[in-house]
This record gives sequence, structure tokens and C-alpha cells, in this order.
Amino acid sequence: MLFAISVLVSLSVLGGGHGRRFKDGLTGKCLDNMVKGGHKAKGSAHTNPCNGGKFQMWHWGKDHTILNAATKQCLDSDGKTIYTMSCNGGKNQKWRTDGVGGVVNFATRKCLKSSMKGLVFPQECNVGRKSWLE
Repeated sequence: MLFAISVLVSLSVLGGGHGRRFKDGLTGKCLDNMVKGGHKAKGSAHTNPCNGGKFQMWHWGKDHTILNAATKQCLDSDGKTIYTMSCNGGKNQKWRTDGVGGVVNFATRKCLKSSMKGLVFPQECNVGRKSWLE
């Protein structure tokens, strides 16, 4: 019970009013976003060394969306890739925690994962570590 409370507290305090960082516990890198071609284009979700910039700040909404502070796009997944898109309220843009530091997509039921090379991808939640909390 104490661990679950700790996870919830961590989620509420990361980053303050400007959003929160999602930092991979294994790589030490932060979830980042870049959009080329305007705000309606599909954006790149990847990890980079944490720098405190707006592109690494995210707002986890009460509607379960994860919105990038700089691009105003929502984290999205089709089950094969993770990217950002204009927010549309769909289940592919809704995320939850699994209680042990993992971030799970509602539609795909896959966890947010990343590699040392900065790739971000969906993976079965029982594979490897899942920590995205500081």
C-alpha cells in the first residue's frame, strides 16, 4: 500500500506547473517530442538526455491523455509505434500507470518502453523494467 501511495505522489509532483518529466529509470533519458510540418503533423516521441526544456515536459490530464507542453500534441500509440498527434480523445491517446512505475496505453494494453539509442516503443508490460518515475 505504501509503495502505491509513493507512486501516486511521484506522479503528482514531477515538474510542477510546467508539466512533468517522464524519465526512463534504466537509461536515465527523458521522453522528448519533436514535430516537423506544423501542429497537425505526426510527431516523433523519443528520449534524450534530460535538459529541463519544454519539449520534455508533459501534462498528464484527468482524461488520461499525456500532452506535450511545447507541441501541444498527445502521446499516441498504434500498438507498433509510439508518436504524438493532435489530441482527439481516442483510446490510443489514453494512458494509465500500472502501480509499479509503468505507463500503459488503454487501447493497446502495452507499456511505454525506450532504448539506449533513444527509441520509444510499445512492448508487453511483463517484459523487462518499466520505471518512468523519478
